Amino acid sequence: MPALIFLTKFGIAMALLASQLSSLTDARLFPVDRRANALGFVNILAQAWTSLVPIISEFEESTPIVYLNILLAIAFLTSLTFSIPESSPLQRRREAQQLLELKAAKQSSKHKAKRKKLKR
Repeated sequence: MPALIFLTKFGIAMALLASQLSSLTDARLFPVDRRANALGFVNILAQAWTSLVPIISEFEESTPIVYLNILLAIAFLTSLTFSIPESSPLQRRREAQQLLELKAAKQSSKHKAKRKKLKR
């Protein structure tokens, strides 16, 4: 059980660090006027869950794992609500990939048309 407590605390600390670093390096994630409030809210949640870990670890054997899985599911579902700004490098990469796929599809259809003509 101490290993689970350590891993949970470590995970929460890493999540807090990642959110702080990403919000400070990219103003599109947290707008500047809301950045302090967002970081404060994330910090309060991290500290609250960290303080509850010893209590949860005293429950029956499988209950802490259930709580951990529920929190992971909530985090995953929350991450699905994030949107990628149009000006981000990731969005530009997706658009470039879509253009490459369209070009490949056009070339493939041209090759198919040439093959049909050669077969006739």
